[in-house]
Amino acid sequence: MDMEKQSEKEFETFLEKNRKKTAKRKVLGGISLIAGAIGIYAFSAYMLCKNAESIRDVANENSISRPARETIEKLVTEATNPQESFVMIDTDIGFSPDFDLNRLSKDYWSSLQETYGLMRGDCEDGAIAFKALLLDNPEYQIELVILNKGNNSIKNPGHMVAAYKDVYTQFWGIASFNAFQNGEFVNRLLQPIHSTLKAGVEAYAQGRKFDSWNTVEISNENLMFGRNIADDIESSSEKHKLESDIVLYTQIAYR
Repeated sequence: MDMEKQSEKEFETFLEKNRKKTAKRKVLGGISLIAGAIGIYAFSAYMLCKNAESIRDVANENSISRPARETIEKLVTEATNPQESFVMIDTDIGFSPDFDLNRLSKDYWSSLQETYGLMRGDCEDGAIAFKALLLDNPEYQIELVILNKGNNSIKNPGHMVAAYKDVYTQFWGIASFNAFQNGEFVNRLLQPIHSTLKAGVEAYAQGRKFDSWNTVEISNENLMFGRNIADDIESSSEKHKLESDIVLYTQIAYR
């Protein structure tokens, strides 16, 4: 705009427009600065929270009284079959629903060493201990089976059991700990009467409102001596859908 040819009115209009434009930019600039500051503080707060959680997790893990490695190795030699493994866990370990959530506010998979350090646990701790106690007996095939409900994840399973294959009959049975049944939480060792892992799992799941299942693999060292071994899953099978119309199998429990 040619300033010399402007009328006074036009010049005032021109100034007013620029004043408004400048004021608007200042407001936007201020908002951007505030947003940036909030973002920096929010990120800092987030990192501090994550650091605090990490410190808490380490403190919780370190607070577990772990029996000596030799003690755990001796336990493993004492269990020679699935019945003995089950009885040892059922006798030695106290189970309670949501034990990990009440203790740590998150799901925590304990190794055999940690479970015997706490002398407490929930379903996955029992299943892991059952498999770990039979590591000296490779003739027994043991699978850790996660039974899923809806959108639960591997690290937050609906329920975990240990499926075992009998060395003589080659049939599959189930060891289940801390399972809700008939209004109470119970431990059950179900006899091996199913010809396949799938049939055994489906029989156990019938009527329990699970919709799929899968298996997970964890190294022997971590099964026995790991820490929070949900973070140490070596592999996981694809989820197998549980059909709503599967045949009911009769399950016979040793106890």
